[in-house]
Amino acid sequence: GNIVEKWGVLQGQLRPILCVDMLVYGDVLLVMFGDTAGTITLWQLPLCSFPNVTDTMPSEPLMKFSAHDCGCNSLSATTSLGKDGATILVIASGGDDQAVTTCQIN
Repeated sequence: GNIVEKWGVLQGQLRPILCVDMLVYGDVLLVMFGDTAGTITLWQLPLCSFPNVTDTMPSEPLMKFSAHDCGCNSLSATTSLGKDGATILVIASGGDDQAVTTCQIN
């Protein structure tokens, strides 16, 4: 059978998490959480195999930003090329405020 091993735990969410998305970006794994406050938290993890990842788990998120007035219920992320040819991260989310928001991170 399959063996599932726990890599580690990301701490720092003050509110319950409603949604999660992940994206491989170069040699890192970006993990995004949407919470009941409407906040999206972005974590950057090394892209390596167990058990080495526990040695390099971050203690703080890469960034947090408010995407909705209340709960962020869904999110999706992708990369795109900007006008200057640089890769940008694009995140779309849906919330309890009946809004769909998009943002780009250079």
